Formats: sequence, structure tokens, C-alpha cells
Amino acid sequence: MRWQNYHVMSNLPELLESLGQLDGRGRVVAGGTDLIVRLKETDMPSQPLTLLDVTRIDAMRGIKQIGDDIHIGAATTISEISNSPLIGLKARALAQGAGWLGSPQIRTVATIGGNVVNALPAADTSVPLVALGARARIVSARGERIALVEDLFRRVGESAIDPTREVVTEFIVKADLAPCGASAMTRMAKRKAFTLPILSAAVWIDLDKAGERFQAVRIVAAPVAPVPWRAKRAEEVISGREISSRSIEEAAALAGEDAKPGSSLRGGSAYRKDMVVVLVRRALRDALKQVDRVPHE
Repeated sequence: MRWQNYHVMSNLPELLESLGQLDGRGRVVAGGTDLIVRLKETDMPSQPLTLLDVTRIDAMRGIKQIGDDIHIGAATTISEISNSPLIGLKARALAQGAGWLGSPQIRTVATIGGNVVNALPAADTSVPLVALGARARIVSARGERIALVEDLFRRVGESAIDPTREVVTEFIVKADLAPCGASAMTRMAKRKAFTLPILSAAVWIDLDKAGERFQAVRIVAAPVAPVPWRAKRAEEVISGREISSRSIEEAAALAGEDAKPGSSLRGGSAYRKDMVVVLVRRALRDALKQVDRVPHE
């Protein structure tokens, strides 16, 4: 295990100063459920790292709503997110994804920041965050920037965040506002808990004021690409359409047509493509239920 020192940070200035002093030899850690495993892998630096624990930085913890935005500290645990009434009501897809992640023991220590920065395309919080159009606040010695969560993924296991020099402090999600906004996530796995998904899909919908048409839609599926994948053709074809079974079927079919999943022990490529159609359909219908809308035939 290639880490030598472990320091608990008390605030962001201390963290940024420590990262600067360590000059690439420091690494941000919170729950450590992914990082400690990766530290044993051969692709990690041969030079011992100093781990900088951010779990006691108040500015990186908690869930609160400010205006129409929900702010989620990057060091907030998965359990806190899955059990949050605010997330369950106004960012339901994220609550669903968090509830599926790992086991109760893992959810108690794992954090949303670690789950995203680990950069696995089917991570159970990354998929709904992308569907929700979430943004991340990223801080370093050079300053602060805001980026879309979907832009933080480069390829499997590689994030646009450099955890030796910068840190995600929070995620910002636009709250689902009834009666027009809703979100939902669906997941297929061989077991109901403590297992990686065969396939996941998450959607966000925004209806017109009359509640008769899809005004805007985001559809995300994984793992069907090296990053959480947006079905943009499907999003375009359903946006502006009336809420009907035909609209949903056309969008789900396009998502399945465009998805390019690989094969693995968890499922073959052809099977996963077929299941994209099923899960996108389910997620869209589930989201509509949240705003008491039933697609007409």
C-alpha cells in the first residue's frame, strides 16, 4: 500500500496549503472505499503518498437548498444522501442511485465526491447526477471553477479532477419543481444489493406549464460507453412532444439504437442494448408518475 502519512484536515485553506506543499505527493481522501483499493494497483505512483482526510471539513459536508438549487457537500456520505428527505423529494433519481450503492456499511462511509472522482461510468451517483444536469464546484490553489459533472469524465477510471492538486467541494443540483419537474433512475443487477449493475438508466424531465408536453428531457445510460452516456438523439426526439406512449417508445428505441455497450461477465452487448430500451422506458414512466402524469396511448 503506497501511502506513508495520513493527515486530517480541518478546513479548506489548510487542505489547499497541504496539497501545494506536497507538490503532487498528496491525495485527497474521504471514505476511502475506492481509493484504498486503487492504492494497491500497479498504476498508482511508486512514490509514497500523503493522504489528506477531508471528512471533518464542514464546508464539504451537508445538504441544503438555496433558492432553486440543492447544494450537496462532496464529503457527504452516500447514506446521508439516500436518506435525505430533500433529495428524495427534489432530486429523486439521486436518492434512488445512492440507495443502490454498495452495502449499508459502505454507504455509511463512502462519499458522493469519491464516487464521482473515481470516474467509473456506471457509478450509482454519477449516472443520476449527469441526468440532473448537476454542476461541481472545484477548488485549487489557482482558484475556483464550476464544471458540469458530465464533463468530469475522460475515460473509465480517469477523471478530469487532479486529486493531488484540486478538490471538489460540492455538487449543485437544480431542484425538481412540481408539477413540471421530476427525475427517476432504474437499475438492473444480478442481486438487489452490494453488486455492480448490468445496466442503469436515469432521466430528468421538465414538462410545459400545462403538463401536456415534454419541454426538456435528459436521458443517461451506463455502462454503455467509457463515461456516463447521454442519449442525445433520444432527448431531442422526445423534447417538445406530447406525453404519450408513442413518444416514450420512440425515445427509448433511439437510446437503445445509439448505445454501444461492451460485453462482460455481467451481460453481453446485444442484451444490454435491448435492456437500454426497457430501462429508459421504465425511467420515463416512473418520472411521469412523480408529477401525476400518465402517457396517453
